[in-house]
Amino acid sequence: MTASYSHAITKDAANTRLNSEMPSDTAKFWTTYRFPVGGRDLTLGGGVNWNGGSWITLSRYNVTVDQGAYLVANLMARYDISDSLSATVNVSNLFDKTYYASLQAAALYDTPRSVLGSVRYRF
Repeated sequence: MTASYSHAITKDAANTRLNSEMPSDTAKFWTTYRFPVGGRDLTLGGGVNWNGGSWITLSRYNVTVDQGAYLVANLMARYDISDSLSATVNVSNLFDKTYYASLQAAALYDTPRSVLGSVRYRF
């Protein structure tokens, strides 16, 4: 199990917040559990990433882009087929949350729900 939290606010001499396009609070939690199935290990895991709200004002266009706080959930499963071979499935953005990848360069949406499967061979 892993967990993290960060809080950072940068202000200028006039006490105006700088970098408002970055959330001031973020938290992450991830856990996995491994147990035997059919004589081999099955690992199941899941986690969440939470970001506090952020915004950016584009004075050139007189527009403010506001991103409220959001939570993204992810899942994974890995099965050890043999001592050398394993198969993994990852589900990112489980609930298909729509949110901006970044407000710094451009307000572009991040990746929607995705599923990635992989096979790994160790020798």
